[in-house]
Amino acid sequence: QVEAVRITWNGKPAIQGFFSDITERRQAEHKLRLSQFTIDHAVDAIYLIDPQATIVDVNEAASEMLGYSKDELCAMTVHDLNPDFQADMWPAFWAETKQRGTATVETRHRAKDGRIVPVEVHVSHLSYGENEYHCAFVRNITERKRTEAALRASEERFRTVVESSANGLVMVDGEGRIVLLNRQIERLFGYRREELIGRPIEALIPPRFRMHHPSLRAAYQKTPETMMPIRGRDLYGMRQDGGEFPVEIGLSQIETDDGPMTLASVVDLTERKRAEDKQKQLLAELAESQKHFE
Repeated sequence: QVEAVRITWNGKPAIQGFFSDITERRQAEHKLRLSQFTIDHAVDAIYLIDPQATIVDVNEAASEMLGYSKDELCAMTVHDLNPDFQADMWPAFWAETKQRGTATVETRHRAKDGRIVPVEVHVSHLSYGENEYHCAFVRNITERKRTEAALRASEERFRTVVESSANGLVMVDGEGRIVLLNRQIERLFGYRREELIGRPIEALIPPRFRMHHPSLRAAYQKTPETMMPIRGRDLYGMRQDGGEFPVEIGLSQIETDDGPMTLASVVDLTERKRAEDKQKQLLAELAESQKHFE
């Protein structure tokens, strides 16, 4: 609102002026300063980029991430920062982002000291008046990449151990479905790996024994914390052709990104059982022979 004010002195106009209510303007200025403060102190680097791929503005995090000053960054293009992004790629990227409104990519930026920094970039296409921009939020994902690499290395070591084990090893989830097995399981049971993945562990137990051995199901449902052997004269595995063989099973809990799993170690007791039967036979023959000398 604007109000005209006139002050007279001895019947003559002395002061004439205009007063404005600037509350809304001050509020708008405060919001603008707050927005700029928020951008400048954001954790992620923020870039404002024009249609020619020139960097128009950046926040403090962008300078801290790559070691360039704000003025240096604002004299650069996207191609100067990204060794994987050639100049001739920009028009298509701009057009696609404009059409979709947003885009997310994993790429790399080159720091001032030559370091290559892995980054995740979230881009929004903005229109402001007659101008268009890309607003890019850039996050340093170095630690994430290190964690992913360490996880892949750990998984590879685990798979190496599993495959090189002399025992059959099979991993099941909380529902008892097979999610991993080694070559020894294939050899013992006569299945190909792809034939067992996703099937219930009971597929490897003779039907007539499944109800008599609820301990196996209880074990993987309770996700045991320590190795728990399950052995018995009537505990058998069942091959693909229906043949049965005596086994000893050990269970242990494995924590994975998909939740707790149970790793079952399967030992074929066929040879041991034959040796035990042979020993019993020899002892029986020895006892029978002794009777003839009494």
